[in-house]
Parts: sequence; structure tokens; C-alpha cells
Amino acid sequence: VSVSLEGDYTASIEEKLSFVVPRLVDDFDYAPYDALAPLACEGQRAVLSIEQDGVVYDRGVYILTDVAVTGTEVSVTAMSLTRLLDEADFSVPYQPAAGRTYKGALYDVAGGALDLVFDTNTPADVAVPAVVYEGTRLDSVYALADAWGATIETGQDGELIIGRVPPTPVTVELTESPQWQTSRDRLWNVVIARGEDVNGNPVHSTAPITSGSRVLDGLSTPLPVYYTYENANLTTVQKCTIAAIAIAARIKRRTGPQLQAGIGPQVGMRLGDPVITQGSTWTVQ
Repeated sequence: VSVSLEGDYTASIEEKLSFVVPRLVDDFDYAPYDALAPLACEGQRAVLSIEQDGVVYDRGVYILTDVAVTGTEVSVTAMSLTRLLDEADFSVPYQPAAGRTYKGALYDVAGGALDLVFDTNTPADVAVPAVVYEGTRLDSVYALADAWGATIETGQDGELIIGRVPPTPVTVELTESPQWQTSRDRLWNVVIARGEDVNGNPVHSTAPITSGSRVLDGLSTPLPVYYTYENANLTTVQKCTIAAIAIAARIKRRTGPQLQAGIGPQVGMRLGDPVITQGSTWTVQ
């Protein structure tokens, strides 16, 4: 069996698992011959566990998305369980009931497919505006989370973690020469978040990039370069400020200098975890 796991912290569906298994094992045929076959794509899931120093670590749960038989082998691709939300549009636009909280709205949108875990001090029990949500359920999950500055991640048991608090940074040693990558594309240094109050009047707030070379009036440019974010949940200036700060942090991760290098085994490491190497703190992307 060969296994590979790819992750992208900037993607809405974070991880992709690929593995190849023999088609025949002890006279059992793993070809997806019908909907109930173990390696069919009708809801079947793969659990990835990694063993290190005698300790087994559950890495994640993934839904099978593509299976192909080639000769004596079966090749399988699976993705994070947020794929379930990305596949599902609303039959009619979703509008939270009066008084529904952010937490309740997230349960309405995603709770039927995934277990939800709230790991944040952000006030998820605040009432959500009665706005209309369209598109995929995953789009709505991100819109709700962005409105109060929370991240969205999948956990080791396939649960959806809203607002995960990152662990303490760990120091890692590089196992190969680092490769650096940077670009002047997407040179945003200020986020402006826009919404409307309950009377339909526009509200907005801004948040600058606060560290690195792309700070406002910094090395990269003397001018403000705005990234505009619009969300119907932003009904007050305070909410716009919270969202702008969260989006600014995300932009900093996505557009700043990137370090690509191999490190030693870190079976417990997840996307979004901070690490220390080369004298700086980085976010696992």
C-alpha cells in the first residue's frame, strides 16, 4: 500500500488523501463493483492513522471521491469531509429564524453532515442577522465564520472545528535545503469589510496588515492597497472590524514570503499549526 497526504490551508477543502492498494487481497476483490463495495464512492470513508514510536495517531477521516482500477491495483482519492458541504446546495435559500445564533445557524447549515466543535472564545451565541444564504453549504459556513473572525478546519475524527485555537509553536529542524517563494501579486495591505445595518445603511471598517514588509506605509508600497470583503452578516462597525482583522490575518498567511522545506516526522502536526525554524515563526500551509 502506498499513501500520500496533501494539504492546503488556503483551500476551502483542505486535504486530499491518495493511496494505492492491491485489487486482490486474500481472494477479496477491492474493485468498486457496486455501491456497497468498500472502495466505492457512495459515501465510503477512509481513516488515516500514522504510527510513530509505537504510538498510533489518528490523522483524519476522508470521503472517497475517485476510484480507478488499473490491472492489479486500485487507486483511490479521498478528500476532507468538508467536500460534503461543498457538494450540497440549498434547495431554497436559507434564512435563519429570528433570534437564531451564529452557532445555531452553523448547525442548520452543516450539522446534518458533520459534527461541529466550537474551540474559540468568540461569542458564537450572538444572534445572526436574518440574511439570505445561497450557493453551497460550505460557502455559507465560511460566511458565518468570517463574520465573527473564526477559522474553519477539519479535525482528526472528521469533525468541523470552528475557531480552533492554534497550539504553542514547536521548533522543527529542516531535513533539506529550504526554498523561498514570494511574489508582488496580491499586494494588499489593508482590508476593508463592508455590510449593511438593520436599516439598510452601509457600514464598514478597515484593518491594516500589521507586520512584515507589506504593512501600510511599509517597504512594499507607500500607498494603501485595499482588499474588499463583503458579508451580509456585518451589520455593525464592530462586526466589520472583527471580520476585517480576521481576513487581514488570512491574507498575510497567503501572500507573504513562503518557506518550502522538508522537516522531520511530526505526526501530530496539522494545517494551521505554527512552527519555528530559520529564526522565524511560520504557519503550516
